[in-house]
Amino acid sequence: MKKSDKLILEFFPPSYWEGWYIEDLFEPQFSSEWDMLMPIVEDLEKEFSDRISININGDQCHIRVDNYDKLSLGITKIDAVYQAIIELITFFNTHNIKYTNHDS
Repeated sequence: MKKSDKLILEFFPPSYWEGWYIEDLFEPQFSSEWDMLMPIVEDLEKEFSDRISININGDQCHIRVDNYDKLSLGITKIDAVYQAIIELITFFNTHNIKYTNHDS
């Protein structure tokens, strides 16, 4: 498992992953499967709805939340979004910002 995929898995509480296919959690494909990556993006938008802006345009993904403002460039659109989410979660972990809401 890629270190960056493990970072995503560990950022969310175990209850978040209820309902996901177990094989998707052992061999996550966040970097190549929109069906796996977009729920993460959408749930981050819900969690931080009053503070976050995620804009995807071509091979770029721009995320702003609180004092975080980062443009990520990728080889492809999914690569840009994946890199942006990894960088955001790394920032959250560094600043002890937790994901607490799981309504889906």
